[in-house]
Amino acid sequence: MVSALGYYRQFDTQNIHDRVCIEPLLLLPFIKNKFKHGLRQDIHGGFVQIVLVLIETELLQETRNSKIYAAHSDKADSGI
Repeated sequence: MVSALGYYRQFDTQNIHDRVCIEPLLLLPFIKNKFKHGLRQDIHGGFVQIVLVLIETELLQETRNSKIYAAHSDKADSGI
């Protein structure tokens, strides 16, 4: 679904039914960060995809956004 702001959003669930209780706000920090850090510079044409999967007693969350991450460099000037 394309929002009024021009980005694409998709939310999918697998194996989650009416009897499954998920604490309110449990997933909010992860989802909020995908919008906050992934779409700020790329709001037009960007995307956010969220998938929740329930496998027995484990809830798995996969989130993706359109942010392009810098390549990891072996030559670091700081760190431990």
